[in-house]
Amino acid sequence: MNPTGRPRVLADLEKRRTVCAMISVGAGIEAAGRHVGCSTSTIRREAQRDEAFARQLQEAETAAELMPLRMVRQAAESQWRAAAWLLERICPERFARRPADSVAPDELKGLLDKAATVLVDECDDEAQRERIMGRLRQLQEDHFGQRRARQQAAPQPQSDLERLLERFPFGSGAPEFCSHNTSFAGERGWP
Repeated sequence: MNPTGRPRVLADLEKRRTVCAMISVGAGIEAAGRHVGCSTSTIRREAQRDEAFARQLQEAETAAELMPLRMVRQAAESQWRAAAWLLERICPERFARRPADSVAPDELKGLLDKAATVLVDECDDEAQRERIMGRLRQLQEDHFGQRRARQQAAPQPQSDLERLLERFPFGSGAPEFCSHNTSFAGERGWP
């Protein structure tokens, strides 16, 4: 009994087992609580009080996630649609359908190469070129930094932009999107 005199609903081990069993098959914490006659906050509070019960709940939640995943993986072995669905969900940046008007990474890289070529060709002032290249580096870092961090592709052939930048004295100069380590062509999809 707790200090207020009212017995805790989940002091009953059978109710705890029922809650965990229901959650493990995907019923959810709300349905499990309704079934044993308590609220979700009661279940969560009991898990905070009892570390063993918290672990059991975590295992039940994990089992609920793994069972459907196992079934989809099994289906994917013999059914191409299940395999395609799984790939779309696991690696959406590579395999999810893209809108028709989206730009592929290699197309974007080509466009950026051409835009940088135009900028450098049209700019005679070295200080202005430095500012432009600095802004391009910042733009790349702001918008593509996360993608670059995930990428682990082998070095790519030198792009037109990289060859162009070698002809101009930009100091540390070329924007990071031009370096061998950060080729857009190696990126995995575009939102």
